[in-house]
Amino acid sequence: MGKVGHSLIKHMMKETEALLAGEMSGHLFFADRYFGCDDAIFASLRLAEILSKKGEPYSLKALLSNVPFAVSTPEIRFACPDDTKFRVIEEAKASFSDYSLIDINGIRIQFGDG
Repeated sequence: MGKVGHSLIKHMMKETEALLAGEMSGHLFFADRYFGCDDAIFASLRLAEILSKKGEPYSLKALLSNVPFAVSTPEIRFACPDDTKFRVIEEAKASFSDYSLIDINGIRIQFGDG
């Protein structure tokens, strides 16, 4: 997990040798054949190529059959003026200090075991 933004993601991918990265916005970044490619047409064509190399007629469902089920909730954003947002984040950190917190680009509070 890292900061958002095209150049920041590409830098982190290089630093961690990641093959794939993504943002909540739906952008996917590939380090395959062209480092940092962020393109929906490329993604769909690479998927078609991967499926075609499976030999027999193969489905995306079959390809992903061993991927565990996961639930994803949408990002929750609240309007907050720039002059108060950092204070709000600090207060949230203090109020939820019993939970696992991630404070990259704001605050993320991990409720439960997920």
